Amino acid sequence: MVRLAAAALVFASCLGGAALAKPLVHAIPADIASLDPADIRGQQDQEIGVNVYERLVQIKFNEQPDGSLLADPVEVVPQLAESWKVEGPVITFKLRPGVKFYGTGNPVTSEDVRYSFERLVRIVGNGKNQAASPASSRLSRSKWSIRLR
Repeated sequence: MVRLAAAALVFASCLGGAALAKPLVHAIPADIASLDPADIRGQQDQEIGVNVYERLVQIKFNEQPDGSLLADPVEVVPQLAESWKVEGPVITFKLRPGVKFYGTGNPVTSEDVRYSFERLVRIVGNGKNQAASPASSRLSRSKWSIRLR
């Protein structure tokens, strides 16, 4: 999506100021059910969510010869987490330093990750489909890392 936006800006700058007045329109074939990242309900919600919100990790995308991106079926890459370590059923994420929330400028900490996971599993119906139930006793953290069991 970023690549598409960058290409559109470069193209528009080549055409002069008049082209900048035209919006880039992306049609979505169904109504959006939820913009809450913990309560994504369908493909259209997911499409918006992955372009607006960051996760600890994301699926790796490989550029194809035609310029399109193809999702790797097994590989993930860092996003909010700069690294992670898997030890059996325990995953320890080290958060990327310097990440801030857009509206407030507050730093993203492990407390925010803990809150998000606990909120996710409390959502009736959909939340428990997206994550196992990590009760507070199953999460441990320092300011910049969190362990999920």
